[in-house]
Amino acid sequence: MGLAAPASRAGEPWEERVAEALRAASAARELPTRGRFTVKQVGRAELATALGERGAPERGDPERGDPRPLRPMAEDDDDARECLLGIRPVDRCVPRLARAPPPSESPLASLAAGVYVPREKTLYVLAEGGRTADGTVLLHELVHALQDDHFGLARMITEDARGADALSARHAFAEGDATFAVLRDANLLEPVDATFLEAFLEGFLTANRRSAGEAIPSAVADAAAFPYVHGTRFVWSLYVRGGWRAVNAAWRRPPRTTEQLLHVEKYLRGELPRPLPQAPRVPAGFTRRARRTFGELDLRTWLAVFLPESDAAALASGWGNGEAELFARGDDRALRVRVRWDAPLRTRAHDVAARLAHAFGGPRFARDGVGALEVSAIGDELRVVAGPAAALSEGALTP
Repeated sequence: MGLAAPASRAGEPWEERVAEALRAASAARELPTRGRFTVKQVGRAELATALGERGAPERGDPERGDPRPLRPMAEDDDDARECLLGIRPVDRCVPRLARAPPPSESPLASLAAGVYVPREKTLYVLAEGGRTADGTVLLHELVHALQDDHFGLARMITEDARGADALSARHAFAEGDATFAVLRDANLLEPVDATFLEAFLEGFLTANRRSAGEAIPSAVADAAAFPYVHGTRFVWSLYVRGGWRAVNAAWRRPPRTTEQLLHVEKYLRGELPRPLPQAPRVPAGFTRRARRTFGELDLRTWLAVFLPESDAAALASGWGNGEAELFARGDDRALRVRVRWDAPLRTRAHDVAARLAHAFGGPRFARDGVGALEVSAIGDELRVVAGPAAALSEGALTP
């Protein structure tokens, strides 16, 4: 998906623009064009529908006798999770936490200017009011078409038994690959040093926040941009070690966690998560609606809602494993998050709980109409529970 503002290019036929962008994408990514795909100019509503086509299918729950992995969070589940974690403002969370906005009103659709859908072999590009997406969007999405042609993009961006955090890492890798190709094109295929890289990414974040405006919280806008930012750093780190050959090799062995994505040295040595202890039972009266891994990038994004961004990154570093569970009881939603760090950082859970309690003014962060969010450290595990006050007061979400 390309995040950029639409721009007009008067006097240049659309077909010529596409051909020019494809040549540039092939040169920047150093991949020849082999397959066939379609490029369509669409309006905002059709683009939003195309964005939804990239979602993974629902999956079963082994606790109900289905051997497939637990299904990922659906869109409405993600909305509920962000409300309960305190990322979304209250006025966008009530009266019913699980109600998702229409696709045309979602933050992702409002920022996107194009998307390549692998299973359709089609690139959808925003064309609205006589304006079409700029060359950067075309180039970025055409790199996705090249990725699909050479490596099979659909397999990379579909959730499987490896879980949601692994999917986030693979998605960021694919977006970083395309974004780095755009950066190389902008730099006239000259070497990209760290200073230029960071200036580009800082500008990208700033432009993304400006495009989002006040209607979208900065944490939500940044979360939409993070796959591009962190994915590009990861790809650049591989590229400086071995060029596109090293990046191509990573398509055969992609990062398995967002921790590996954020710290390329952990990817190179194959560092894996620590096992989590068995989860506490499902709270009485609730049913588990969804369960997903809660990776280092999730943790960093959430901590940055309450703490300075640099502190959030430092505290999330050393992530060992994590899990988020969403429970339902009628229209009520409740959340339980568990995080542990690598063995040498066994006290980090207590440090993070203390920092959050200080930011909240106590261990509980109350939100009108949404419920309370509580943090605690149990052994070497950070525990976050959130939901209606009645559910918390019953002790339903604690061991």
